[in-house]
Amino acid sequence: MREQSKSISSGIYAAQFHQQVKNFAQANLPQNKKIFFIMTSAMNKDFSKSMAESIKGKNAEIVGKFTCPGFNTFGPFKLIGGTAKGRPDENDLKDAVEFYRTLVRVGRQ
Repeated sequence: MREQSKSISSGIYAAQFHQQVKNFAQANLPQNKKIFFIMTSAMNKDFSKSMAESIKGKNAEIVGKFTCPGFNTFGPFKLIGGTAKGRPDENDLKDAVEFYRTLVRVGRQ
């Protein structure tokens, strides 16, 4: 039976994965797994490096990263009702599904 890779997913808080997600990965991610990241962020940037310390020593192979805009009410943005309201949306979800299908097609999943 083919073993599937593991996903580490989170909204981004102050340019990092949520601390609880980082703690969970550090405590529970098995050794020698293929992993992929799914994240939403106000800046629509790859913040997967914030997981480096949590997966250190796990011998994990990172096989993909997906990011899309996420609703942001951090700091002053809360005063104006936030940014990227309604995100992730239906198109973002379709893109995430396609990202996963691509991992499966190329055998990285």
